Amino acid sequence: MANTQEKFDNMQEVFLPTLNLAPEQIGRNFYPGYRAPFAIQPISGAIRLKISPGSNGLLFAISGSLCNEADGTLISAPFLTTASGSWVSSPDAQGWIGAFHPKVINQEFANWPIMSPAKRDDPLLKQDQELLESILPPDSGKSATICYFLSQEEAIYLNRLFSGMIDLLENQNDAYWPCRSRSFFLEVLYFFWKRPTPLMQNLCPSRTQLVHEWLRTHYPQKITIAGLTNQFGTNRTSLQEQFKKRYSTSVMDFLGEIRTEAACILIRNTELSLAEIGNRVGFSDYSSFYREFRRRRLMTPQQFRKTMANAQIY
Repeated sequence: MANTQEKFDNMQEVFLPTLNLAPEQIGRNFYPGYRAPFAIQPISGAIRLKISPGSNGLLFAISGSLCNEADGTLISAPFLTTASGSWVSSPDAQGWIGAFHPKVINQEFANWPIMSPAKRDDPLLKQDQELLESILPPDSGKSATICYFLSQEEAIYLNRLFSGMIDLLENQNDAYWPCRSRSFFLEVLYFFWKRPTPLMQNLCPSRTQLVHEWLRTHYPQKITIAGLTNQFGTNRTSLQEQFKKRYSTSVMDFLGEIRTEAACILIRNTELSLAEIGNRVGFSDYSSFYREFRRRRLMTPQQFRKTMANAQIY
């Protein structure tokens, strides 16, 4: 504890540049003056990080550590934590800082955590609520901190999502920049929504657990049983039997459900084309996406969007 405090005191004594971040990204070439309710900035080296008062923040550290100036809490990477107030990053820190308003998920959350009584029983709104609560429980208050410690695989996966967000928010190359950047944010929430106990807390994770984690962070890629058996040093029969025994489903069935569930969130909460969504979640072509989605949800992607996509997008 003394060592932690010493590090914090040393960082405090050095004059540091300050990055103030508010949940607002202003449109330029497309939708001039439009203000998207979230923003992302990279963290590199020692810097003082401040989330604007009254907004919600995320700190994602890939390396180094971050220190909460209010109470001296020092957290070492890799991790993602909710954030408010002022933080200081270590000289070797690399990562991202984000600020957002809950309405980035659904306009019904404009006064989060207060919602219209008439909407509380809407099952689709409940799913949006669960996604948001994975990082922002309604009873936590803006000053609360929720920290997820990550494996290296998870950190690499999240880094790809944050990199995608900032590229879209800053470059704004086409009219879909708000929707596409928001879709990456939804994928971050989806990752934490049903995240199992981190493997780093298990000193001896089984091969089956490693495969399970790998699928959750690589589902957009081309994946085959042959590739998995080669990567994890096993054979098809053992992998299938052990995976089904632990998770009550086959490897490819689990992968198909992850992809379909991720697609449902993007179909309902964005205006991206169905072909783009299918490709984003790992289907090689639209016909494959169409068949798998229809088999699992008993309706086509078009029908799902028509009947389910009633989210009030910002």
